[in-house]
Amino acid sequence: MKDYHRSLLKKVISNLPTNYHYFGQKGFNLLELLIVTFILGILAAIAVPNLLKQVDKARYTQAIMDMDCIADDVRTYHLENGVFPKDVGSNTKPSGVNCFPRRNIDKIPFNSRYDYESWNGGSQKCYIQITFFGKNGVRNSPTNRVVFSEPGLYYDYDDDLILTLGIFDTPCQ
Repeated sequence: MKDYHRSLLKKVISNLPTNYHYFGQKGFNLLELLIVTFILGILAAIAVPNLLKQVDKARYTQAIMDMDCIADDVRTYHLENGVFPKDVGSNTKPSGVNCFPRRNIDKIPFNSRYDYESWNGGSQKCYIQITFFGKNGVRNSPTNRVVFSEPGLYYDYDDDLILTLGIFDTPCQ
């Protein structure tokens, strides 16, 4: 009986096609490559948008850190001089503020711009805010008017960030 099985196994093996290698196969066939490419395409379609969102989030975090640094310098200037720095145009460093990133000089997230603003909000009060123009680089928030009276960080205008330092009982320069 053993010999019968052995001879049957030899017959089956000898009848296998010789042009296809089952165990020593080298490389991939076209179908396998297409399946792998399709799976990688699906993974990329899912991963790339999430990656881009995280990159934008990191850039906005950098902008918030820059705005905090500007605010610290503005507060220090106020403590040392009794007044706030004079209002200047966007992308212009106010006097006494060392930590003010400028477009085309410093690396600013999204190559956008910052704007330090101080203006009299009526009855001898000074309103101070710092605005980051966001990803599109265009100011969407109003200028020269009290936007938020309470100090804090606000996201209410499209992609702009507004850091309000508050309304102070001293007139602006």
